Amino acid sequence: MMRKSMNFLIVANAAFIGIGVLVSCFSIRSFLIPNHFIDGGVTGVSMLVAEFFNFPLSVVLFCMNLPFVYLGLKKISVRFAFFGFIGILFFSVCLHLFPYIHITNDRVLGAVFGGLFLGMGIGLAIRGGGVLDGSEMLAIVLSKRFGVTVGNVLIFVNIIVFSFAAFFLGVENAMYSVLVYLCASKSINFIIYGIEEFVSVMVMSSKIDDIKETILHDFRRGATILQAKGGYYNTDQPILMCVVTQYELEKLKVIVYENDRDAFLLTHKVNEYSGGHIKRIFKRSH
Repeated sequence: MMRKSMNFLIVANAAFIGIGVLVSCFSIRSFLIPNHFIDGGVTGVSMLVAEFFNFPLSVVLFCMNLPFVYLGLKKISVRFAFFGFIGILFFSVCLHLFPYIHITNDRVLGAVFGGLFLGMGIGLAIRGGGVLDGSEMLAIVLSKRFGVTVGNVLIFVNIIVFSFAAFFLGVENAMYSVLVYLCASKSINFIIYGIEEFVSVMVMSSKIDDIKETILHDFRRGATILQAKGGYYNTDQPILMCVVTQYELEKLKVIVYENDRDAFLLTHKVNEYSGGHIKRIFKRSH
């Protein structure tokens, strides 16, 4: 049974990476290249080099990503580097074979939909455990070494990439390329996290038991009580923690403040979770 599950997982991951590569190739060949737009990261640098020196993009993309695959092998893990290599190799081959299709002459539509499709492809590849751009490997390594976030590293890298794009392609093309990147980022988040974006809520109240009972029985959500001490009075202060979707947050606030108008409520987004029954409870209540 375990072997079958592992085989299914491998096939599913391969399918995600394969579909992601095809969608990304469609975006680059149909929207970005015809309008002289680029993406961020190593892909963007490869597109600049290929256009400036008239080299095949697929060859440049593969060669420029190899050092980052090696970096991922040495600094992250063999599995991560392997799936990254497979994704980048397949990406390069498909980019070479994918037909040229010019869909629209509207540059705004080209930037928006090019970014959306590109982000969709990258997001699917990430869900399959692969990467299509070596800059992500570089960002992970630098974040571990220097304590900076992956997002900050990618922002710094892309500032440099788009600055070069402004010099070689012109300011207007660089601005459209930034629009491509922003749309791709939103699309990646949607593919990875989905429409059910979860929020963690912490509630501090003198009526925590009443709030807990309402959440458990009327709202039909799980809740956890954490034991803490008040910093000012040094008294015991139970804290209720609950995870809900973004769309349920306002309903939860109503429940809290109906029980205690003076309750203190703190929220923050949940980027990742594992285990528990968040999804099962969410579906059962609808």
